[in-house]
Amino acid sequence: HVFACEADPALAETAAAVVAANGLEARVHVLRKPSTSLSVGFGKGCDLPCKADLVVTEIFDSVLLGEGVLATLRDAHGRLLAPGGRV
Repeated sequence: HVFACEADPALAETAAAVVAANGLEARVHVLRKPSTSLSVGFGKGCDLPCKADLVVTEIFDSVLLGEGVLATLRDAHGRLLAPGGRV
């Protein structure tokens, strides 16, 4: 499974439409929130069933600190990435 997170509502809707247009709804899930708000587990309100084996990022900014890149990647590595996983 692929889980994509997008904080911007318009971009999240566009991503979900692209997923649907390609018939990938069963494999790709668009989560409409920033990665720093994702929760891992099987309980109520959890977004991901388990930690990820691979985290891919596409934070766009011309300044390394502008979108909180370092803090966001640190958070993803610590909370969302499985042991032995890659960023």
